[in-house]
Amino acid sequence: MATTVRILHLEDNPCDAELISQKLRDADPSFEIVQVTDKAGFESALKQAMFDVILSDYTLPGYDGFSALALVRQTDRHIPFILVSGALGFEGALQALNLGATDYVSKDSLCNLVPAIWAALANTAFNISMPAPASDASAWPASDQVQPNPFSDRS
Repeated sequence: MATTVRILHLEDNPCDAELISQKLRDADPSFEIVQVTDKAGFESALKQAMFDVILSDYTLPGYDGFSALALVRQTDRHIPFILVSGALGFEGALQALNLGATDYVSKDSLCNLVPAIWAALANTAFNISMPAPASDASAWPASDQVQPNPFSDRS
């Protein structure tokens, strides 16, 4: 039995929302999509349920994807957050990643959305399973214990 992947999708355009939902369902029936169209619906959905992935458009009336990202990152730094937008552009996508988005998928390239979701879920599972880095230098190996880099240039 397949595990359900719960996806919260913030999208104000009904045509885009239906297109994305259909692509997701066609690609994997385990995707359970909760569609919201605005800030109030987004905040309510976050309070009422747990999600495995969040998809968000960038441009919404009275709200935007960066604000949605900031809200999510206040409480959960691990949940994959993927911006799906046709209006963001390269610089905006870089800014989104710097602000903590997991990925960016252009609405012109929706064939990349399902692979982005699976990659984000895999990376999140890996990052959560990794031990936290040592916060003090005393936990690091002594300099005489560090092995030399075998790939360094030895002239």
